[in-house]
Amino acid sequence: MLKAGRFRWLRWSSAVVQPPAAPSGWLQVSHQAAYGGWKHIRDVCWTAPDRLVVIDHVTLRDPKPQRVTLHWLLVDEPWEWQEPTLILRTQKGKVNLTFSARVDEQDTKITCQIIRAGETQIGGDKAELFGWRSPTYGVRVPALSVRISSCATGAITLQTTWQLPSLPLLD
Repeated sequence: MLKAGRFRWLRWSSAVVQPPAAPSGWLQVSHQAAYGGWKHIRDVCWTAPDRLVVIDHVTLRDPKPQRVTLHWLLVDEPWEWQEPTLILRTQKGKVNLTFSARVDEQDTKITCQIIRAGETQIGGDKAELFGWRSPTYGVRVPALSVRISSCATGAITLQTTWQLPSLPLLD
């Protein structure tokens, strides 16, 4: 969207949600930038009770190589980076986020940047604006920003697999 003041945005984004097609269970959401020359489709599916797979398909109009970045804003919990997996140690248990990227049906190199409270922990340059969340107006508290990037021409697919802690079912 185009920023037009402190609280005003123009060219509002719009997305289309496709209902899950039985029996696959995948949910698909697509978004196309009117002025950016790209299209983004996100597929989401629970592949097991404790595993969520998110696949982001980005199609670029410009034939020149471009950097595509996926940003996840996560809870501020102890973490560990074991490439290509981020391990969060939450109060409910361990959460693993595993990242991969594909261009033309082949794996491609990804770079990772992890920022907490404006301080770069891994990779990349200073990122003072990242690693914060705002629970209410005028308040910011530390969070964990994870930015996964790769270069592509034409199209790229980024996949994030969330392995969640197994929790007992409530009675």
